[in-house]
Amino acid sequence: MKNLTKILSFFFLLNFVYHSAKTLVVGKNQAYKTINSALAQAQNGDTILVQKGHYREGNINIQKSIALIGIGRPVLDGQMKYEIVSLRANKILLQGFKIINSGEDEVKNIGAVRLYDSQFSTIKNNIFENNYFGITIQRGYQCLIQNNKITTNRGKSQELIGDGVHVWSSAEIWIKNNYISGHKDGIYLEKANNTFVFRNIS
Repeated sequence: MKNLTKILSFFFLLNFVYHSAKTLVVGKNQAYKTINSALAQAQNGDTILVQKGHYREGNINIQKSIALIGIGRPVLDGQMKYEIVSLRANKILLQGFKIINSGEDEVKNIGAVRLYDSQFSTIKNNIFENNYFGITIQRGYQCLIQNNKITTNRGKSQELIGDGVHVWSSAEIWIKNNYISGHKDGIYLEKANNTFVFRNIS
C-alpha cells in the first residue's frame, strides 16, 4: 500500500509538471518583443520560442531550466560588448540560433555562450560567427554540444582569439558533430574528466 501511494504521488507530480509547463513566443508581432522579457515570466520546464529577427539584448542570462529555441534562425548579436548567452541553471536547451559578435575579455574568457555549473544542458544546431570564445563550459556535468558551426575571422592571428569550445573543470561532456574554424584552439579540454569528443571537424 505504501509503495502504491508513492507511485501515485510520483505520477501526480509528473502530471502537474507536464500540465503546468507553457510555451512563450517572442517576436515582432507577439506578446513578448524581447527574449529577456519572456525569460522574466518563464518558469522551470517552460519553452521559449524565438521567431526570426535580429535581437540585440546585451547578456541573456538564463537562470531557469527552460528550452530556448530559435525558429527561422534568429540572430543574437552581442554588439562586440557582451557575453551573449549565460546558462546558470540545469537542464537548459539552446537550439536554432545564429550567435554573433561577442564581447572580448581574455581574463574572463568572454565569448558567445558560457555554461556556469550547469548539468544536463544541451547546445545544438546553432551557428556561431565572429565571436571571441565560442562555447565555454565551466564546471559542467553531462552536457551535450552537438551539430554547431563555430567560425570566426576575428583578429589578425588565431593567437589573439579564444577557443571554439573550451571545457574547464567538468565531467562527462559530449562534444559531437561540430564544425569549428578560425579559433585559437578548436576544442580545448582542461580538467575535463570522461569527456567524449566524436566526429568533429576542428
